[in-house]
Amino acid sequence: MKRILCLLLFSIVSMNCTSQEKEVNFKNLQERGGVFYEVNSDKGFTGIAKSYYGNGQLEVEDSYVDGVLHGMTKGYYESGIVKAEAVYKEGKLEGILKEYSQEGKIISETSYKNGKIEGVKKSYSAKGHLVTEADYKDGVLHGQIKGYYENGQLSGEASYENGLENGIVKGYYEDGQVQVEANYESGVLDGVVKEYDKNGQLKKEANYEHGLLHGLTKEYDDKGKLIIETEYKYGELKG
Repeated sequence: MKRILCLLLFSIVSMNCTSQEKEVNFKNLQERGGVFYEVNSDKGFTGIAKSYYGNGQLEVEDSYVDGVLHGMTKGYYESGIVKAEAVYKEGKLEGILKEYSQEGKIISETSYKNGKIEGVKKSYSAKGHLVTEADYKDGVLHGQIKGYYENGQLSGEASYENGLENGIVKGYYEDGQVQVEANYESGVLDGVVKEYDKNGQLKKEANYEHGLLHGLTKEYDDKGKLIIETEYKYGELKG
């Protein structure tokens, strides 16, 4: 019985020892062709590599498998608070990259797939309020992007297609009133741009074609009376 207990204990200790990941100082790794190796080794490093600030505080810890980033990686401020955390899969970002302020509050969340931004990217203010959220596809803006005031009110919104603004763009005052609205086609202004005052009164309207002023541009006083009217032809003032 005693012998069995000893063998069992030895087995448990052995399992714990073999399950521990190897840890090295990042300074002791060498990069060769995009793969990291320990000095005097021809086998890609597997384990955890750590780097440190001058005061000895942990700065970064990365997980490697066969010499490439694979698994959790974390960066730290000199205070010890987490600065960023992400997951890598075979050397490429996969999942949510989170970044934090020095106070430990989340400042951004970015979704990755196969090393490229895919899905929603969010940024936050120092107080933790959502500032922007944007849709990405294959690493470029594709879909809606929205901005917010500290009170949560929408500050602006736009549509993107393959990295270019496409469709209606709107900006808002903090009370929700429309401040400006425009239309984009493949990244350039095309159509009427309208600007409003805080009371909703139209201040200015201008016509664009292929990114250039083209047609009438009108400006109004705070009572809605037309005060200035000019005409453009493909960016050149007429008359």
